[in-house]
Amino acid sequence: MSVVSLDSFASPAASGAFQALGSVRHDWTREEIRALFALPFPELIFQAQTVHRINFDPTQVQISTLLSIKTGGCPEDCAYCPQSSAYETDLKASKLMDVETVLAEAAAAKQDAEAKQGEVAAAKREMAKLSEQSRAEADAGGQES
Repeated sequence: MSVVSLDSFASPAASGAFQALGSVRHDWTREEIRALFALPFPELIFQAQTVHRINFDPTQVQISTLLSIKTGGCPEDCAYCPQSSAYETDLKASKLMDVETVLAEAAAAKQDAEAKQGEVAAAKREMAKLSEQSRAEADAGGQES
């Protein structure tokens, strides 16, 4: 694979930001960050895609599974989320799943050869309830949670 030099079409600060093209960096200067934000959007997308292609196969897509352990009726009032009870939606609410169901769903997702990552979704309070339930069951059964 050939590596494209970005020095010829980016600002000096931005091209310096990509001098180690493809390497993960944690030492960005404010000047480099400002230079990235100043780039025209198509140029920024091109540079991001170039770095991505160096590190990942561009023909591969990561498949993940998502398990919503409680749907709708959420007590939180997040303006962006249609699951909040503060908004009227056509979403059918469901109660918080019990630990056994979550574990069974997670085991089934793990068997899915396509899925490389799993996620569990719920409001913070609901996740805390599930965690408490899991600990209580583990304590009662003498198992580790």
